[in-house]
Amino acid sequence: MICLRLLFIVFLFVISPLARSAEISVAVASNFVATAKQLAKDFEAMSGHSVRITTGSSGKLFAQIQHGAPYDVFLSADQDKPARLIQLGFAAPESQQTYAVGRLVLASRNHGSEPLSLSLFTNQSIKTLSVANPKLAPYGLAAQQALAELTDFSPRLIKGENISQAYQFLAAGSVDYALVALSQVIQSSGLPIQYRLIPQALHQPIRQDLVLLGHSSQRSPHNSSDISDNLSVADQASQAFIAFILSERGQTIIQAHGYVTQKSSEKALPANDPVGAYD
Repeated sequence: MICLRLLFIVFLFVISPLARSAEISVAVASNFVATAKQLAKDFEAMSGHSVRITTGSSGKLFAQIQHGAPYDVFLSADQDKPARLIQLGFAAPESQQTYAVGRLVLASRNHGSEPLSLSLFTNQSIKTLSVANPKLAPYGLAAQQALAELTDFSPRLIKGENISQAYQFLAAGSVDYALVALSQVIQSSGLPIQYRLIPQALHQPIRQDLVLLGHSSQRSPHNSSDISDNLSVADQASQAFIAFILSERGQTIIQAHGYVTQKSSEKALPANDPVGAYD
């Protein structure tokens, strides 16, 4: 019912020639920014609205929202921060939805022709490794959890504020290896990066949730009987963008960028390595 009502809002905007355009502000976890830009582009073409994207670590964006940043929608890289925003009154009750599940990978630019193996951790071959800050970024927390399971030694960790910075260290050659998002390496713009999926059993699932914020949170999209009368244009645009993200078209875009969605499965992941294999 939730998704059907959200999709109805999208339908109203598509068919109504009288709908006015609005600009909405969306806070996006750094691992998801490339995908969010593609979603925004398609949504803008369909609806006539515009989407302004601000990116950063989920923790940093969470703090900004608490301090009054005027975002309309928050695309987090975890479930905890959207839930806490609802509890604190910064987001609409019942608006929290999982839009993607991320995958963590071990990536390298300098591993030669041999395939990457997670045995690199057990034989202490990894000397420098970039990760996102586990206190700010869910992918950093997942990396921390995986490392605790994979090795007893401590490679030299280079911590980025967010997952984008951790990936930049690898792309620039500042580190030999990185624990980053699958979505980043499959969009690596021709860089010779090899990667290996980290088994999900080694860390908590990276379920990425969204939530409705700001003035849009004054009304949940699920309890309005007359959408056009009760919501402002910006409110409607924000909820329409959420509906588009959760729609079949939106989920197809997300899946193509290296995420697992509710409409896909592990079998839909790139076949770089068998999922769950250690070596």
